[in-house]
Amino acid sequence: MVAALISVSPAAGQRGGSGDLTDLLGRIGARVEQYYARARTIVSIETVVLQPLARDLTADGRARRLVYELRVEWEPPAAGGQGGGGNVVRRLLTVDGRPPRPQDKPGCMDPRAVSPEPLAMLLPGRSAEYAFIRAGTAVTGGRPTVRLDYRPVGNTPPAIEWREDCVSVELHGRSRGRVWVDAATVDVLRIDEYLVGPVDIPVPAEQVRRSAPMRMIIERADSTIEYR
Repeated sequence: MVAALISVSPAAGQRGGSGDLTDLLGRIGARVEQYYARARTIVSIETVVLQPLARDLTADGRARRLVYELRVEWEPPAAGGQGGGGNVVRRLLTVDGRPPRPQDKPGCMDPRAVSPEPLAMLLPGRSAEYAFIRAGTAVTGGRPTVRLDYRPVGNTPPAIEWREDCVSVELHGRSRGRVWVDAATVDVLRIDEYLVGPVDIPVPAEQVRRSAPMRMIIERADSTIEYR
């Protein structure tokens, strides 16, 4: 949870002026910095379950269960500077209930050892990389909230990395999202992100199986993070 100390009235969250939005983003960014300052001293346990799915979204085969030790890395900005990005750092503890063995290799969909922390986009100096607009108000978990829709600024092409028969694709420029912020405390309560449409990815010749197509289509990539 992002703990917040500065209050924003619900009425202010409903106004549509760009100055009000800039002020709100500044308050949110300051609270994220406070959260990172505390989170750096905390080690948590992350459990990841990777379940292959058939086309009808039913289970297809055995799930893979990974347990990590997780911490947040972030360096506070120098005086007068802008905050950098935060990272999530993972150390693998168990694979399917047992300690990892030397011959274990990361699976294709296993989380990266170092990955961007989702709230980093709201840090001062980073929010300019996104276009934010107000998306009205709501009640989330019994708390009045302000909703902000966002999209990356610019049209960043997909970043594609092949490792043997595994492909990793970053679709930063094709994603959109929504942030729910507590109207009274500026706590970030939820972040949703999704693709705006299918993405066509070329497959290198050496990766094409017999009778397989030369292109692959990513139809969906949805994520929801709830903070409490």
